[in-house]
Parts: sequence; C-alpha cells; structure tokens
Amino acid sequence: MDEGGAGVGAFIGIVFPADGTTLNVGESVNITSYISIPSGANLHMLNVNNILTRTDRFVSPFIGGTVYQPWAPPGPGEYVLQTIVESTSGETLISDSITVYVMGVPIATTSTPLTGTPTKTTETTTATTTLTTTLTTTLTPTPDTPQATSNQNANCRKGPGSAYPVVWSFMEGQTAPIVGRDQYDTWIVVDRLDGNGQCWVWTDLVIIQGNISDLPVLTAPPLPVTDTPEEPTLTPTEESTIPTYSACHDYPDFATCNDDPMGFGGCTWDTGMESCLP
Repeated sequence: MDEGGAGVGAFIGIVFPADGTTLNVGESVNITSYISIPSGANLHMLNVNNILTRTDRFVSPFIGGTVYQPWAPPGPGEYVLQTIVESTSGETLISDSITVYVMGVPIATTSTPLTGTPTKTTETTTATTTLTTTLTTTLTPTPDTPQATSNQNANCRKGPGSAYPVVWSFMEGQTAPIVGRDQYDTWIVVDRLDGNGQCWVWTDLVIIQGNISDLPVLTAPPLPVTDTPEEPTLTPTEESTIPTYSACHDYPDFATCNDDPMGFGGCTWDTGMESCLP
C-alpha cells in the first residue's frame, strides 16, 4: 500500500500473521512485513490500535525485503495492526491493517457448598458439588519451522551463487520449509517440494515467515568443476598465456572475484547483480 508519495513502485504489506489470526495472551509473534522502497527507507514502525508501539531504525537506507518486529499482546481483546515506513526524504508509507484476536484461558467453576447438620445418630449429612469447566481456545501458532513463499518464479540452485547449477524451479506462490542459511542471510536452503533433497534460493526472491536467525549456517558445496581441455605441448618458440583482467568487473565468478588474482583490491561479489564490483 502506498500512502504519502513514497515513490512509484513503493509497497509495504504485513505477510504474517494473517488477518483474523487468534493468539494467546503473552504469546510472542514476529510481525513480518515485506517492504519495497526504491528511494530507500530510514524507519520501520509498528502501530497497534492507533498507538505507535515500536520504532526500528535501519542502519543504512533499506530498499526492499522482509523485516520482522516482535510483539506480544498484553491482554485479551481485538488488536488492529499496521506497519509504517519512513523514506529517506521523510515521506511515509502505511500498510493495510490486519486484525488479530487475543484469547485468555477462561475456566468457569461453580460449586454448591456442603449442606447439613451433623448429629451423633439421627441426622443425615448431604454433600453436593457441581464442577463445570469451560475451555474454548483457538490457536494459530507461529510455525516452528520458518517458511519461504516464492514471490516470483525463482531458480533454486545447488549452492549459493549463480555459478552453481539450477536443480529445481521454485514457482511463484509455492511455500517450502527453510532448513538453513548462509552467514550473511542472503541465501537460504529449502526442502524441495518434489522430495528430491534441498537447494539454495536468494532471499530477495521469497517472502520469509518465521525467524531464521536460529537456523544453522550451512557450508556451501564446492563449486562445480568445469572440463579443462588438455593443454598442448609447447614448442620452444611458443609462449603460454595467462588470463589477464583489467578490473574487478572482469572477474567472471564468485571464486575468482574473492581470490582477486590480479590484486586490484576491494573486489566484492554482488549476488543480486551476479557480478564482481570494485
């Protein structure tokens, strides 16, 4: 939803929990929003029943992706939630509202006290106790295993990078469990829905539900080995040639960019652009 003129293509929406979810008093939940702000955002805020409840500042202007804000309802009732971002130019973008319902655990007990007059021999004592317990609770818990929903048709690869082959197509709208991540949280590992193992997908291509910070950091598999043609036997008049590069952006893949064989210095592999940047 775009309000306040935050820019063409700007969007913010709450993706978890769903509208109409029922929670328990004190149950902590990660309010999960998907944000896309081409001009960059400075602040992310949580509004509960028209009261500003939480404000988080981005370390650097945030362009887009999934963000989390923990919240625990303080008591039973109905809560209307919205998330708000403020762009670098001071404009605001407000999500559509969702409503969650918070339940206590009511236990109603009615009891008829003991009645009667005790005597030595002739009186009778009668005890009647009625216990009625009513417990009605509907829960929609946060999933124990974080989930990833593809927001477009995405390639799921054998490893974290374009140098790895595509092993599965993660189609738009499909949801798969997340089982691991890389150390930068830029790639995640999901269980393939075809039952043929796991694969890596770039986080900008999915919407994440749940907290992935407790998931294990997985080691990337070795880069695939390409066939190397047999080197010809050099004659005394022939000279061997060594590949040369004129700048960082000439490096063709992640491994070469990190090794920096030419010694340019400061070369960094950008997984989104799939290129080496100075």
